[in-house]
Amino acid sequence: MNRHPEETMERGERKRLQSSSSPDLVKIAGSRPGASTADSEAQANYADLYRQLSRNQRDQGMALIAEADPRPGEVVLDIGCGTGGLTAELAKRVGPKGKVLALDPDAARLALARAECPGEFRNLRYVSGRGEDLSWLPDDSLDLVYSNYVLHWVKDKARVMDEVMRCLRPGGRIAFELPGPLAPIFVKLRAECRGPNRELFDHVMPLTLSQWRHLMQSHGFTVVKAAYVTVRQFASSIEAFFDWWEATTHGAFRRDDLSAEGRDRLAAYMSGGREIDAQCVRVLAQKPVC
Repeated sequence: MNRHPEETMERGERKRLQSSSSPDLVKIAGSRPGASTADSEAQANYADLYRQLSRNQRDQGMALIAEADPRPGEVVLDIGCGTGGLTAELAKRVGPKGKVLALDPDAARLALARAECPGEFRNLRYVSGRGEDLSWLPDDSLDLVYSNYVLHWVKDKARVMDEVMRCLRPGGRIAFELPGPLAPIFVKLRAECRGPNRELFDHVMPLTLSQWRHLMQSHGFTVVKAAYVTVRQFASSIEAFFDWWEATTHGAFRRDDLSAEGRDRLAAYMSGGREIDAQCVRVLAQKPVC
């Protein structure tokens, strides 16, 4: 029989635009001039916009769920649950005898997830926190850890894997997907950025496939799969791309901070719309049984 970890009460619901799946993004967004309590409304708007524009992440997340194969009765941790669409799917898969813990530091996204998740999911609990600190979970308490497009924002990936290894039961699995090398549009955007916008790119920390494999193996995991997957996203204009990027970064990126010349160069590059092909990393690994 699975033993369920105790639910943790949410702590420190943020009222400012200082939320993300990375502590570094919190610092960047919160240090911008003019931050005030009105930012809580802006953060709620970013959360809603992200929900509307994150179809690509959701599609990839559904494919990852299929590979992770959550089973009835299992206990699953979703690191960086965001607005909760994928978390609800995990809850369906594990059924009423299972449990899903939805972890995110962003109060606005957690609120949106709660509001939109049907009441039938009594096996779903929301927790405010980060993957680097799972001290609220006992050892050997999870069957599956799942994370979709989150871990590239986390600086201390080794700490996350230490915590995941501790919390997984023997034979437990981890499945995650995230960006690999920066796509050309991001390379061009980074070149145009200054100040906080540039700092944001300094905190995007993707690893190569071989680096991920080494990290997982060095923490004792058996790597079942580590592969690049090509993710294609269409942006009709640079402004449409900015909408998505601002929502994804919780407003840490701001298009208005770009120079007029820089925006013109990016608009010319995106003229007529463009397919954005990204090489992303998908990893499935297992904690050894003994």
